[in-house]
Amino acid sequence: MVDYWHSSSGRAASDRGKRARNATSSCLHTSGAVPFVQRRVDFRREHDREPSGIEMYRMTHTHRGGEGYVHQDAAQFMATTEQTINERLEMAPTVDRVQVENEVYHELAGPEHHSRVQLYGIGVTPRQLYGQHRRTSSQVLCHQWLVLQLLS
Repeated sequence: MVDYWHSSSGRAASDRGKRARNATSSCLHTSGAVPFVQRRVDFRREHDREPSGIEMYRMTHTHRGGEGYVHQDAAQFMATTEQTINERLEMAPTVDRVQVENEVYHELAGPEHHSRVQLYGIGVTPRQLYGQHRRTSSQVLCHQWLVLQLLS
């Protein structure tokens, strides 16, 4: 094993790994050992509703106690989202804030990877969450609204 890492192919693999780690998102989450799904369950128990994308992002990208973001990129992303949310709520004050937060989050966070759903943790796929076909954010919001109406 030691011989491999000192060989040219081992060093090349090590260099590729270093580059890949450095190229990953600088916006790390702070969920630690608590799975995203557990954070969702805890939020649901406390607030009697699902967290918005912005609320999940805030929960998983701030230091313990909500004091400051873990990275400058996270703080910048949240500043942009808050500004966009406030602008939209000024234009349409009767619209539900959670709905606006979800729309803004999905617009600014970019497209989801084909095999995972953002802010749902490891193992959750779009098919599991949305069914056979992938849905747009407005379709997801409509689905969530229908589920809430059925549960009420």
